[in-house]
Amino acid sequence: MNDMEARAREIMRQIGAVLLQDWDPLGVNHIPEAQDEYESYVGGVYRLIASRASAAEISEHLRKSEYREMGLGRVTVRCRR
Repeated sequence: MNDMEARAREIMRQIGAVLLQDWDPLGVNHIPEAQDEYESYVGGVYRLIASRASAAEISEHLRKSEYREMGLGRVTVRCRR
């Protein structure tokens, strides 16, 4: 693995941690078996960050994920953080 790949993996690891600790629309961050619950969302957020998306665009992406993919009818304030 080269330096660029290692850096990308570290950034994705950090995104996963933020999604679990700060976003967590399902409220599962305290459940040991659910620590990888938002893993499938990391790539999308990573691509947005890499394309220099604004915070508002990332927030909208997460909001849509809550509604479309998770079936949540409410928008969490966590998307904006």
